[in-house]
Amino acid sequence: MILEVEESVFAATMNANLSLLDRSPRQVLTKNDVRAVEGQPVLPLSANGLTAYLPLKNVNAGKQDVPPVWIAWFDPLENEAGQVGVDLIAPALTQIAPDLTIQPASSKSEGMIAAAVQRAGTSLDRSIPLVTLLGGMDLDAVQAALVAEGVRESDLPGWTVSYQPITGKIKHMAVLPSVADRMVEILERGGQVTLVDDIYSSGATVRAAREVMGRALARRGYDAPATLFPVVAVAQEVEGDYDDAQRREINLVCDAVIPVIVGPLDDQLQ
Repeated sequence: MILEVEESVFAATMNANLSLLDRSPRQVLTKNDVRAVEGQPVLPLSANGLTAYLPLKNVNAGKQDVPPVWIAWFDPLENEAGQVGVDLIAPALTQIAPDLTIQPASSKSEGMIAAAVQRAGTSLDRSIPLVTLLGGMDLDAVQAALVAEGVRESDLPGWTVSYQPITGKIKHMAVLPSVADRMVEILERGGQVTLVDDIYSSGATVRAAREVMGRALARRGYDAPATLFPVVAVAQEVEGDYDDAQRREINLVCDAVIPVIVGPLDDQLQ
């Protein structure tokens, strides 16, 4: 029997995020913010007086008969970018005050996210647990980890989700049963589970994470909507005009918006 998570839990979750969801990002970058640094087109992303200059990459480079599509490349392993990322994520986490944070597996972003979660915990005067989802391009490795925790081989397809990030190859994601039990315990007492990621672009990674979390909860007898889990990110990538309503619909909390730019950048670089 599948049970809906109680309405009071939903209400508590949404009330905890209401002030954040009603606040538009304070840093909305556009094509007009593009500048050249040593001949490289960049976008400046700032926090607490520090600016990281994100290089723009044309994802259509080498392709014929298609316009250039420029995406800001956020690399949290770069010192300035990682520090700006922590400075943008930590205040949102402090305001949400989650009981559990969950991040997708990422060799680049895990250190930055861990630092932001730790800073938020310090501000709240308590520890905030951080769990990393199973993930990667090796499906066998993901499934082996599930089997090691007692998942039957016949049940493996129901625990994993395949997805393709905008900048990479197909990956696979899963939630360990022990993490599912932890989520149930938190939700049953009206606590908050929050996803944390670096850049929200196509949404593929977040959708996959929410899907595997939802599947895991369903196997514990709970039917929870995907947006029950707010997403905190450094920034949102947007093609065209920024739409605050979309951010609320996604339940996305971030204080910066970065444009995806279609077309030449000649005017900005002169």
